[in-house]
Amino acid sequence: MSFPTEQLDPRPNRVMDVTPQFLHRATCVELQEAIASRNAVPDWELFLMGSTAIPWTEYALHWLYLLERELYEDPGQKVSDGIWMRERFNWWHLHRAFRSSAWFLVIQSNLRLDPQLVRKRINPWLS
Repeated sequence: MSFPTEQLDPRPNRVMDVTPQFLHRATCVELQEAIASRNAVPDWELFLMGSTAIPWTEYALHWLYLLERELYEDPGQKVSDGIWMRERFNWWHLHRAFRSSAWFLVIQSNLRLDPQLVRKRINPWLS
C-alpha cells in the first residue's frame, strides 16, 4: 500500500484518537478505489485481506486518507471520553465523563464488565 506520508499534516492536534471513529461512506468508497488503483489490483478487498505483512485497520486507512486528501475537520471539542481500566469504572470517573463535553463514552469491552452492572452505573446520567 502506498500513501505519501511526506504530505501529512504533522500538527499534534490531528490525532486519530480511539475507536469508534466515524467513517464517511463516500470517502470510504473513494479510499477503496484508491487502494485498488494505487496497487494495480481489480479487487481492493482481496488485496487488503492478502496483505498480512502490512498491519492495517480500517480506521487507520480511513484516517490517513482523510489527512492525505485534506478532508479532516477538527470537531473543536473532545469527541469521546473513556473508561479503559476496570478500577476506573467507578462513580468519580463516570461523573467526570458524563460532565465532559464529549459526544460519547467508550467503556473498554475487554474489561469484561457485566452489562447489567454497566447499565446500573450509567443509568443515573441517562435520565
